[in-house]
Amino acid sequence: TLLATPVFLGPTMLPTRIEDGADEAAASALRTGATALTVAVVLLLATGVGGGAATALRVAGAAGLGVYAWAVTVACLPVLRVAARAKPSATRPPLLALCTWFVAVAWIDVAVITTGQLRLLDALGLAALLGVLGQAIATALTYVAPALRGRTNTQRGRLTARMARGATPRTIAYNTGAVIVVAAAAGGANLAATGTLLATAGWLLIIATLATQVVAALWPVGHRHAAGA
Repeated sequence: TLLATPVFLGPTMLPTRIEDGADEAAASALRTGATALTVAVVLLLATGVGGGAATALRVAGAAGLGVYAWAVTVACLPVLRVAARAKPSATRPPLLALCTWFVAVAWIDVAVITTGQLRLLDALGLAALLGVLGQAIATALTYVAPALRGRTNTQRGRLTARMARGATPRTIAYNTGAVIVVAAAAGGANLAATGTLLATAGWLLIIATLATQVVAALWPVGHRHAAGA
């Protein structure tokens, strides 16, 4: 469901046109990827049997995740390319970031499961939560905020312009915080107190960035006519 969001809504949020053939390729990849992901989940759950069979099931599950990672790549790369060429907007930077996270997380997941480095799953879960899911929700809300808050075309235009201002620095700050949190989780006990400080700093940066975005969306737009603004 989340994978369908950037490929079908991404061009609308930019706004721009998706590449020719990208929709058809994504539709096929989504079907294949969803099936592979389902099979992978069943195989990974089956590793609970333990013994030598668990290793074989885990590797087979990783193969299914590899097919899913391929589907993520097929779906996200065209969005990345058109976003890179699109005009500056409030949704362009976070859309670029979440598609990059999505592809990276999918393939790193394959590597983690294949090699059995399961201690990294907590960090990988945070990467998926912050880099992909959280950023997808924030991007969608950023896109619909002007329509929800503005009562007139003038107000909606002002709010759209306001949300676009500072979009790149906000995205950089948010993703910097996400990287710090993920890195602290990956370090685990090896980082000790330093890891806790890093994680705290990362979360504060994320929260501050989101708070800034919420204020920008909720702050009154004003009711003056465009001619008198």
